[in-house]
Amino acid sequence: MRISRLIVGVVFLVIALYAARWTYLVFSGFQPPGNDFRSYYTAAWMVRNHQTKDIYISEGNRDPVLEPDHIGSGTPFASMAAEHGVFTSGVAPYDYPPTLADLIFPLTFLSPSTALEVWYLLDIAALVCAALLLSRLPGIFPSVRFLPILAFLFFPPTINCLVWGQVTICLFLIVVAGISLYAREMTYSAAFLFALAIAIKLTPLILVIPLLAWRDWKMLRAVVLWGMVILTALVMFNGWESLNLYLFHEMPQMGSKFIFLNRSLISELQVVWSRSQKGTSLPGVAMAGKVICLLVLCYAGWLNRPSSVRNLRVEFKVESIAYFLLLSCCLAPVSWVHAYLLGAPALVFYCKRLWDGHAKAYEAILFLLLFAGLATNTVLPLTVITPLPCLALGLLGLRMLKQQQMADGVSATPVPTAC
Repeated sequence: MRISRLIVGVVFLVIALYAARWTYLVFSGFQPPGNDFRSYYTAAWMVRNHQTKDIYISEGNRDPVLEPDHIGSGTPFASMAAEHGVFTSGVAPYDYPPTLADLIFPLTFLSPSTALEVWYLLDIAALVCAALLLSRLPGIFPSVRFLPILAFLFFPPTINCLVWGQVTICLFLIVVAGISLYAREMTYSAAFLFALAIAIKLTPLILVIPLLAWRDWKMLRAVVLWGMVILTALVMFNGWESLNLYLFHEMPQMGSKFIFLNRSLISELQVVWSRSQKGTSLPGVAMAGKVICLLVLCYAGWLNRPSSVRNLRVEFKVESIAYFLLLSCCLAPVSWVHAYLLGAPALVFYCKRLWDGHAKAYEAILFLLLFAGLATNTVLPLTVITPLPCLALGLLGLRMLKQQQMADGVSATPVPTAC
């Protein structure tokens, strides 16, 4: 147990040093804060001016996530950024569904600097609320409730979210709140939050897999119903053209190039195969990566099949969802460091197991490797292999839950007595 707690201490030391490094970079002016928020803010102005159809840059076969400074001076997006005082050369192209731009529409009534300050206040509030909700999820016992709070203060993806002004913290709050409501059997409220998270960013769509495995048709119907409501609202507010551009142009182009800072499994395979840290996507390797991701999802769904739907415990459902969210971090086509914030619940469960001395040695090693990979952009071997410990921890967690459920089922079976 002492070794396990020492590992937890080392992890906190690593992420504390990471936080100190980024704090220095921001306050020294080397890394201006809020670059990603500028993109959201400009997109919201496009919505306000009824130019949602021009929110995406549709010229050429451009990968939107890898060309942040090539928005083009003549595009409507660049013109809108310049018109409203947004630093044009630092504005990344908008590569989310229109939902996010619609939601931050009220911030357009503020100046860019004030809007960024309000955004950071919202992020801090969302961070605290998410940590409190996470610490009260079933399976997180009172003895370790301080761990989520500490982890959220220094977790590398959290620091990245704050530095770049990313939406992932608010998205994470929505997902954790949805899990909390689902654990309380508030189906339609939880389904609304899950559908909203999917409408903001498609990554939480992975939550459909455990619901299918559990044959929770009521929850699935509720998610589909709310999804249709949100889709109808988006079409009425923005028109179909912006959604058409996002679904059929932006999404296919995402991940068309690769770079080592993209911590996705597909990107890692291409980096290893080509022995280069960036370049044009290799179609064969990219397709192989997608097939591997699909097989992993199928295997994860199979692992999560219950022997009896009636005997499913709430703790089992919550922890399963946490491991699926961890898998989504490395299986998504594009996954920067801040995207790994969605894997925080699973890492809290692993941290609890380490603290209690119940984790295996290889789980502790994988845990350390994942944190080390997330805490560096310069140690290339750690950076490249980041998706592997993430993938392994997600599958190991689901396999452990499967074994626990089978053991519970055996112990719950009545022993026949002799007549």
